[in-house]
Amino acid sequence: MDSKIMKCSMNGHEEKNAIKFCIECSIFMCHQCFNHHKGLFDDKHHLLDITENDDNIFTGLCTEENHSNKLDHFCKTHNQLCCISCIGTNGKHNNCQFCKIEDIKEEKKENLEKNMKALDGISNNLKESLIKLKDFSEKIEEQKEELKSKIMKTMTSIRNKLNEREDELLSNLESKFLDIYPSESIIQEYERLPKKISELLKKRNNVDKKLDDNFFLNSYVNDCINIEKDFQKIKEINDSINKYDLNSKKEIYFFP
Repeated sequence: MDSKIMKCSMNGHEEKNAIKFCIECSIFMCHQCFNHHKGLFDDKHHLLDITENDDNIFTGLCTEENHSNKLDHFCKTHNQLCCISCIGTNGKHNNCQFCKIEDIKEEKKENLEKNMKALDGISNNLKESLIKLKDFSEKIEEQKEELKSKIMKTMTSIRNKLNEREDELLSNLESKFLDIYPSESIIQEYERLPKKISELLKKRNNVDKKLDDNFFLNSYVNDCINIEKDFQKIKEINDSINKYDLNSKKEIYFFP
């Protein structure tokens, strides 16, 4: 899906691409409007750069239809930021558990530290686990090929009578390996973990800069939420490998 180019909020400038967003004024600005804004307000603290065609830029405002309120509430049920209209009578979070954003700050900070600590543990063991995993994968691939060869040689002598049985054995063999050993797709996901962890750690380092600034409080919690989701994906990939015993190789035998 192509990203949406943000446009200027000024009447008459709707066709011009925005280069800045002002958190305090809640407006997108083109080059011309930004120069006027800069002349009126010298505070750069509330300006966000729009360096890419990104329709997901975090403005601190609710993106629900007909909502333009500040994201100052947190929905515990859906783990996301929401505005006062979202939790109102007709809002989609009106039946959810919610709280003021200030009330979730410490919990998100605690979860962030907890997740980063667990992430350090995954990162420290990742290199050694990757070496074992690749070696393990090569060995089980050899075993699988040997078993295939035995099955096919045996079945050749009785193919006229047992063609259906041969197909069944080969199918069962593939299923058995999928049940016991990690698939190639899981291994590929695991190989991408170092890069994902590195990106997540960089993202985490930028989060604390917003922690003590009330103007960026909802942005801080939003970042924490995104990091939680990214961490959960990394943990799931790591857990999918940890369920296999990489220190021992289970033998599967074929008896003609």
